[in-house]
Amino acid sequence: MREEQPPPFNVIFDPISKSALIHCGDRVTLLSGPFANYREAVRAADRCLTNR
Repeated sequence: MREEQPPPFNVIFDPISKSALIHCGDRVTLLSGPFANYREAVRAADRCLTNR
């Protein structure tokens, strides 16, 4: 059986508030953070999408 791949997503990182938005299809999810940088926000977004 084939393992399902998580859907592709975009991360919009706000360095002022240290938060991020996940844009996946027609959904937008707020990750409040705080995140130190863009890379950390992408890792959190990936964890959030794979835990669904």
